[in-house]
Amino acid sequence: MLHRYNNYACFLKITRFFAKERYFLSGWDVYKTMLKNKAVTLNWLARIIFIMLLDVISVAGSFFLALWIRFDFRFSAIDPYYLDGYAHMIIYWVILCLVIFLIFKLYNSIWRFVSIDELVRIMLCYAVLGGLGWIFVAVQPWTMPRSFYCLGLLLSFIST
Repeated sequence: MLHRYNNYACFLKITRFFAKERYFLSGWDVYKTMLKNKAVTLNWLARIIFIMLLDVISVAGSFFLALWIRFDFRFSAIDPYYLDGYAHMIIYWVILCLVIFLIFKLYNSIWRFVSIDELVRIMLCYAVLGGLGWIFVAVQPWTMPRSFYCLGLLLSFIST
């Protein structure tokens, strides 16, 4: 059964070749052929890195926005203790998010349109992150407002 592929033009060339030769084409055969094309692989890798960078920005930005909302959209009202806590915890949280995104294979398909499969994986990913978030809160030495965690996770989910 054929699956989605990153470089649609390359996929069409391969399928046309196999259709002329009357071969049965599996998804794995197309994937192996595409891996031989280094330009496609490098392009795919560049997209993954770009999307990971966007995820880092969206997760860090979501949690900062949550802190800002918590203090009524006034940066001056945020206690330096909370800014320090944010600066220390966000590094670990972003790394944890990227690892969970990789485990749930969110970077395996680089899509233009999100299907139900991806939406379910994102929802499961954030359910796991919510559970790990409670452990993360208990382990970390910084005390942040409770609304910061809930709102940050919600905004992060929306931005993903």
